[in-house]
Amino acid sequence: MNHINPKAGWNSHRHFLYEPLLEDQPDLSKEIGKVQDYVPNKLQKYQEAKSYETLQNQAEAVKIYNELAIEGYAPAQFDLGICYAFGRGIKKSKSQATFWFQKAADQKHPGGLYNLAICYKDGWGVKKSNTIATELLTMAAKQGDPDAQTILNTIHS
Repeated sequence: MNHINPKAGWNSHRHFLYEPLLEDQPDLSKEIGKVQDYVPNKLQKYQEAKSYETLQNQAEAVKIYNELAIEGYAPAQFDLGICYAFGRGIKKSKSQATFWFQKAADQKHPGGLYNLAICYKDGWGVKKSNTIATELLTMAAKQGDPDAQTILNTIHS
């Protein structure tokens, strides 16, 4: 069953496969602590992309996310995956979405872990694997992701 919701809000920063909560917006102040190894310019560019996203200038946001994602910035890798998943500012592509979720997940980005898990759970852009999905959900849950925790509780009950 495919849980993709094409009506999900553009400002959803966490999970693309389920209806986002409007109040569930990114708190960029939390990102500051995660980017200590990054040049401040990356955080500034990331915040600029978020502002373009808010203004519905999706193509410009994608350009910046792409630049930062290639440089290895996990939040941008995750957001670029979201863009590809919904075709926001760029042509929709399951393979590119899962590629960028994987890159973010490799860096233990909670949203990357969660969304990649759902891709494996549903066989969306990757071969379905409940084993891989459970492993990824477990990693996301250990980082405090409430949706991953809820799904794991459902699986284990």
